[in-house]
Amino acid sequence: MSIRKNIITATLLSILVLCTFSSAKTPVELNGALRVDGNQIVGEHGNPVQLMGMSLYWSIWGPQKYYNQRVVDWLVEDWRIDVIRTAMAVEKNLGGDNLGWIYARDHQNHLVEEVIDAAIKNGIYVVVDWHTHEIHTEPAKEFFTYMAQKYGNTPNVIWEIFNEPIDQSWEEIARYSEEVISVIREHCNNLILAGTRTWSQRVDEPAANPLSDDNTAYVLHFYAGTHGQSLRELAENAMNDGIALFISEWGTTHADGGRGDDRNIYTDEADEWILWALKHNLSMLNWSLGDIYEASAALNPGAPDRARWNNDRHLSKSGQFMRQWIRDINTVKYDNGSPRLVVSLDGPGSVTVSPEKEHFDKGEEVTITAIPEGNAQFVRWGGSVTETDQSITVTMDGPKRIRARFQEKAEFRQPGLVNGDFSSGRRRWTWFLFTEEDADATLNVSDNKARVEIKNKGANYWNIQIFQGRLNLMTGYQYRLTFDAAGDAPRDIMVAFKHNQMPHTDYHSKKISLNTEMATYTTEFTMKHDNDDDARVEFNFGLLSDIPVTISNVSIEAVE
Repeated sequence: MSIRKNIITATLLSILVLCTFSSAKTPVELNGALRVDGNQIVGEHGNPVQLMGMSLYWSIWGPQKYYNQRVVDWLVEDWRIDVIRTAMAVEKNLGGDNLGWIYARDHQNHLVEEVIDAAIKNGIYVVVDWHTHEIHTEPAKEFFTYMAQKYGNTPNVIWEIFNEPIDQSWEEIARYSEEVISVIREHCNNLILAGTRTWSQRVDEPAANPLSDDNTAYVLHFYAGTHGQSLRELAENAMNDGIALFISEWGTTHADGGRGDDRNIYTDEADEWILWALKHNLSMLNWSLGDIYEASAALNPGAPDRARWNNDRHLSKSGQFMRQWIRDINTVKYDNGSPRLVVSLDGPGSVTVSPEKEHFDKGEEVTITAIPEGNAQFVRWGGSVTETDQSITVTMDGPKRIRARFQEKAEFRQPGLVNGDFSSGRRRWTWFLFTEEDADATLNVSDNKARVEIKNKGANYWNIQIFQGRLNLMTGYQYRLTFDAAGDAPRDIMVAFKHNQMPHTDYHSKKISLNTEMATYTTEFTMKHDNDDDARVEFNFGLLSDIPVTISNVSIEAVE
């Protein structure tokens, strides 16, 4: 089968029209009540459970109209979701008269209950989310007491007790969480999800100091257009420290939800997050099932609240993307369906797929070969595979999305680093300090050296950094970074090459261990992405240590 450039393949299997879960049992019948086992969420039989579904929008805005049984029925029937989330608002909307639970508890309870009852009817899981950025301890205890008394014996329900703390300390969040968990546990032993600091991203903090309840997992939130490898590394470290994670909210857009100037859907980055989550058995709920004017919304404005949406007319680009991913994953998961392969092409080239057939058995191997056209060269595979070999063999153990990237060959150029010895002070170097995550440091440049003094190391590697952009990196070339550095005491730093603009595609990252004596350090990598004439080199000092660092004599050279 030959696939021409700029065309997405038709599905390589027939997609069944599925009106209900066609397996003998529903997701809840198969898995029972979920529980934490080490750093995994498992079912009653002890096997890891990965759920894939949608989160409803805030229940105080227009999309609250989708809090109804017909919507849940359709999402199960057509999208194949196995989990849904009620984002029940706690306060009132700014400048409006729509009231959250504190002001209109009967109305908000009714919205949530309708979704819970519909989820139970369909045999799927439902996350009951206390959707706020502030601590409201007593109201939360009242709400969860009521809900736990009513649904405490129902295995479908998962309790999310704090959506997204912002700048509260983990100690404050933990005190609140312990109180709310205690009232739930009087009536229900079901899985609980606890929010974490900084928009539910600082999962490293509960990893170091977990809550006392042994059936509580921790919430991880992200947006594919803003958050990438550094957040995944932080999450992996937290899991390695022994806590379980649950992605109860994530978006396909920039972190503002795609309501600003950047209304792009970052499908490549979203693919990378989904594949990472599947690898780690992490459940995912996409934000959001609503028709509000945000690119992250799954529905176009005016999509009917009775559901039965037309995919082209009623679903947004994000909604179409998510519907297909959820169907692909859950059809294989519950129906032992034939895994679906989608191959997309970027640049002048084509792809052959062998064997040439419409159906792949689970576990079957398929060979995919990239064929450049004209003066082009094959760059790399993306999506489900990240190899650079022109021909690859893929085992169809689940749905696959694979991208083949080609580009025209360009005339060789060196990277073009300027002022690597800091002889011209800070010229062409950018000093970055992310104070929103408490980073605090100073940069001084003198005597051909850059010295970083750190008061607070922040939450991520990149919270404290110096970088230089406008570098040229070319596909297929090997690059060598060399620099002199020392710490006032032994410590690690993170060096990285990335795209200079958002999203900061990561080309190469490496942790470097410094000693107290000035020494020369080197890292090499091969550029496996498209040519980039606005790349950057970063020296990251956040997260790892607050020990001061001195750097000089930075050079980057390419080997043709």
